[in-house]
Amino acid sequence: MGLNANERYFLIRLVSLTAHHDIGKKGLSTAQAKTLIKHLAGYGRVFISAEKTLEDELQPYLLPVGAEQIFDVMAFADMVIGDSQTMVAEAAVLGTPALRCNSFVGCLAYLEELEHKYGLTAGFLPKDFDKLLAKMDEWLAEPDLKQKWAQKRKVMLSECVDLTDWIIRLLHRFVRGAGEYV
Repeated sequence: MGLNANERYFLIRLVSLTAHHDIGKKGLSTAQAKTLIKHLAGYGRVFISAEKTLEDELQPYLLPVGAEQIFDVMAFADMVIGDSQTMVAEAAVLGTPALRCNSFVGCLAYLEELEHKYGLTAGFLPKDFDKLLAKMDEWLAEPDLKQKWAQKRKVMLSECVDLTDWIIRLLHRFVRGAGEYV
């Protein structure tokens, strides 16, 4: 990605919102993306991962790595900001501070839990973009932000079911013929 050792960077994720379930939904506008870039540039490098075609002015910020590396990019980023529910949730579960701005805020239980129970993410409606900027500034002012998120992630993971382990135990019980499977 052309980064120096320990150079801070931020990922902005922009989705197209063209799926059937996205009808009537809004995410980050181009103007809001430009504001994010200007805001974050003073703290480190800014990269954009986008589903949609970007304006020429935003092209230099396109992430220079393939999709197969996106989890590494998110895990080591200082923060992920976007209008994608999925990538914001993934970043939060990886222990990266994550902010989202779209019309789905308040509607998806898993994101509500990551936000309100574990404090790993925060969501804002597009009309509340100024509140997103304020939260972003609050988080950027925190010393040891990534270490704090690593601890929050640890708490979250300790309270979650290890699905692989659960499936293996279920299969073992099934093979042994142990009556109840759940």
